[in-house]
Amino acid sequence: MKSLMEDIEGVPLGFKKSFILATFPVIASTLLKTIGITSREVVQNKSIFTNCLKNHGSLLLAFWHETLALALWHFRYTGYATLTSLSFDGELAARVAQKFGFHVMRGSSTKGGPEAITQLLQAINVHKVAGLTIDGPKGPRRIAKPGIAILSKKRRIPVIPVALYATPCWRLRSWDRMIIPKPFCRIQISYGEPVIPTSSTRIEDIRIEIEQRLNSAQDLLEKGMI
Repeated sequence: MKSLMEDIEGVPLGFKKSFILATFPVIASTLLKTIGITSREVVQNKSIFTNCLKNHGSLLLAFWHETLALALWHFRYTGYATLTSLSFDGELAARVAQKFGFHVMRGSSTKGGPEAITQLLQAINVHKVAGLTIDGPKGPRRIAKPGIAILSKKRRIPVIPVALYATPCWRLRSWDRMIIPKPFCRIQISYGEPVIPTSSTRIEDIRIEIEQRLNSAQDLLEKGMI
């Protein structure tokens, strides 16, 4: 982990950003853990995850950036791998994720992409499961980036779309309309059927199929239809 005074993206942090890096991950993780303890989880189709991991040995989990807080809580202390961007916001996310026991890699599709993919593939050999916010770090909202499809194609790793929602919840006024669960909420998690690439499957076809399946599941979950 970088020290507080190291540069991120080549820009000196200064006191304000150093202070935020030192305090925000502690505050955010403490609040989420406190809310999470009061919540009730309802998990659907967990057997899809269990059977896929058993049959294939490793897998990728795809979820939308807006459900990040819910995913951190649901997958807490599993030791799964994940990826955050090289930006200041990515550094904040990395530090929060580490407080929930995740193995965090750094990189993005726009900066450090090839290195990040290589590191993630190596991490999957050890940790077996990697979870990615596939429209992060800056959107557009609910449009999948190609990174997860590239990863899936390279090693024929199945991708399971994971929809998450909380009732009641707050929605931030951010680009992704981040979901923040309220105390004593119900957190719903729905595992979708895996997208399994073949040698002839195009990366763009994989990307589109993941996006469509995740959008469908997320919409149904939010409408209370699954």
